[in-house]
Amino acid sequence: MIRVNDIDPASLPQIAVRPATARDHGVVLDLLTSLDLDYPGRDLALFYVGETDGEVVAIAELRRLGSRRLLSCVGVRSDLQRRGVGRRFVSALLDGATDDVYLFTVAPAFFRHLGFTPAVPPEGIGRRAIYGCRDCTPDRCVCLVRRADASVARAV
Repeated sequence: MIRVNDIDPASLPQIAVRPATARDHGVVLDLLTSLDLDYPGRDLALFYVGETDGEVVAIAELRRLGSRRLLSCVGVRSDLQRRGVGRRFVSALLDGATDDVYLFTVAPAFFRHLGFTPAVPPEGIGRRAIYGCRDCTPDRCVCLVRRADASVARAV
């Protein structure tokens, strides 16, 4: 197994992050389905894509909820997983964020490397059940936050 820490960052592809457009929706839906990330309340207008060489390689939904953000559906094309693409994508997506960013995840270790810490969901964000995920495992799902003022060294 390749570990992210074993990968030379210089060998990773550059990730361009941009809001998804209507032309991207088919690829976003395909990735949501193949990565088992789709949920009934998702909004394609709130998705961002990560591109490498003109191809969408990563996706994420980023909602504004008052003075906070909620990150969800973070995924990387399966043939590019465990190569640091997700780390680069999330870092670029949240670079310069001026709001606290919350998320619910069953993979907290990945997000802790990006400056997220355990949190109690604040008023207005709700609990994990808002997603209605298929095969939901609420006992494994945790809430994390990345504070807007957190200074995180990102080695990506």
